[in-house]
Amino acid sequence: MNIEPTDNENLEMISFVVDSAEKGAERDVPLWVGKSSGLVFVASSPSNFESAREEPMVGPEGAIFKRLYLEPLGASKEDVSITYLVPRHLSKAGRPRQPTDEEIELRAFELEKELSAISPKVVIALGKQAANALNGLADVVLPHPAAVSKYGDRGEVIRKLRTIKKLLAEPDESKLLNCHSNSVFKERYGVICKADEEKRLVFSVIAEPDVEDLQGDIMSAAEIENMAHDFAARVREFRDRHTSRRVAAVLVENEIAKVDYEWLGQKIKKGSWIVGVRVLDDRIWSLVKSGVYRAFSIGGRGIRLERTREKTFARQISRSVGCRA
Repeated sequence: MNIEPTDNENLEMISFVVDSAEKGAERDVPLWVGKSSGLVFVASSPSNFESAREEPMVGPEGAIFKRLYLEPLGASKEDVSITYLVPRHLSKAGRPRQPTDEEIELRAFELEKELSAISPKVVIALGKQAANALNGLADVVLPHPAAVSKYGDRGEVIRKLRTIKKLLAEPDESKLLNCHSNSVFKERYGVICKADEEKRLVFSVIAEPDVEDLQGDIMSAAEIENMAHDFAARVREFRDRHTSRRVAAVLVENEIAKVDYEWLGQKIKKGSWIVGVRVLDDRIWSLVKSGVYRAFSIGGRGIRLERTREKTFARQISRSVGCRA
């Protein structure tokens, strides 16, 4: 039987069928890295079409993505980055399904590393699940092209593209200061200072103002305070650093030091962020007691400002929108 496709979509559909037959098992769709670090799109998981081609946003949904999402921004697919909460096509009883919370958690650390490597100016979540999983890191939430294909668009995409254009056009704070900047995803560590075995409490100084980390970055007291308040008000969750799974633990103290003082033989600087956490998870608590787990880590997104001061550089994280411990 001869098949003569009449348009590009039919040609891609035929290619999809051939690829599916040849590859068989599902494979991860690799991170798509664009030429520019301005935009990154994060979707929940790839379709079977994307999985077969091992490329995001291809086929009919890719055509919608190009026409409705990228062209109004004056961008092409090669200009933007695209990734997933879980980069593998998921199905149940032969029907596509969304990633489970556990699948998202297991992939969370890798996703953070991808975003850190890209350091985008604007993060766009495609769909509510992606937005919820990003936990405040998304600047804009757009419907996934698959949803637009199924339900149509009543102008939501165009309205939100205006917001994206404004975000892209906004001058970086550093430009007003005549210095270089880039968006970064940072991770910091707070060593556990004390563990109360009877109450299962651990205490740590998470961040100190105007103190360089291993990358030479610093945070001001105001920025640390904002981050601490944001964590207490919006996040309040803890994860195992090695598996990204949520840990049963409760934030019992969340303090910003008002003055310099000494505590447990350590000098606490005014403006430092101190936490106290009750660990309810038996496995994690045993690792804390044995000394295997000795610190908290926090992650956040910020703007790195670099200024020349005689022969030194001062870098500062000036925006933090999320943290994890």
